[in-house]
Amino acid sequence: MRERKWRAWDGEAERFTYSDIEDENYVWGISKGRLQAWAIIENPGTIDEPVSPGLLELSEPDDFTGLRDKNGVKVYEGDICLWRDNKRGEVVVFDRGCFSCLSGNGWCPLKAMIGDIAVIGNIHENPDLLDSPKAESGDNNGRP
Repeated sequence: MRERKWRAWDGEAERFTYSDIEDENYVWGISKGRLQAWAIIENPGTIDEPVSPGLLELSEPDDFTGLRDKNGVKVYEGDICLWRDNKRGEVVVFDRGCFSCLSGNGWCPLKAMIGDIAVIGNIHENPDLLDSPKAESGDNNGRP
């Protein structure tokens, strides 16, 4: 059984929060039957209302696949990967009951590709990697 953990993108702070790392700025929970993450924000208040904490809903959480790329980087849904000699990034998705890489050529189960892929970014921080060719460096942008 794979390790279950998630990450969620905080567009305001331009960073991820991870479900397995305690962070006083974020809270994880179940809302409307699904896992969700929120940033804890402070409402500045007004003359009539005091300062109060609030919650800002983050992006849909990305599921950890339980796999690592050829460089040892954890692979999550929403990651962009290079596979073998491809010059364009492919997005990791959960589709047809398994994690897959989705590109212009269709999809392929991630487990079949795992020894040959390198995480080069993700759809939140690097959407440009999907639109233009990327040199085959296998650089993981300093990700863990």
